[in-house]
Amino acid sequence: MVALLTTAPLSFHTMDDTHFFPSTGQAVMNATYDFVTANGGAQRTGLPIADPVSTAGVTQRTFQRARIDRSDVTGELTLGAIGPEYLRRAGLTFTPSRTRAAPRTSAISRRPATT
Repeated sequence: MVALLTTAPLSFHTMDDTHFFPSTGQAVMNATYDFVTANGGAQRTGLPIADPVSTAGVTQRTFQRARIDRSDVTGELTLGAIGPEYLRRAGLTFTPSRTRAAPRTSAISRRPATT
């Protein structure tokens, strides 16, 4: 007996210029889909898991491992800063340490050539 195993696509392009994700029941605009694809795809962001939320001129779209923010004025898409939000919701704070770069030197590290 031979079994044919196929992998279903994560999303389907719809007639209204969105991509529908059956496993989560969410649809995202083509621009958001293209942005996710250009920035590591679903391997990086996960799948969309919530409807868009607009706050203070920014529409946020939540994925399993990322948030995509779209400026309502310019339409620019960016990866949202979810780390600080996660800490705030957990009641934690984070203060970056003040680090300095190592001083410049004229030394050059050379590795022996391999054949």
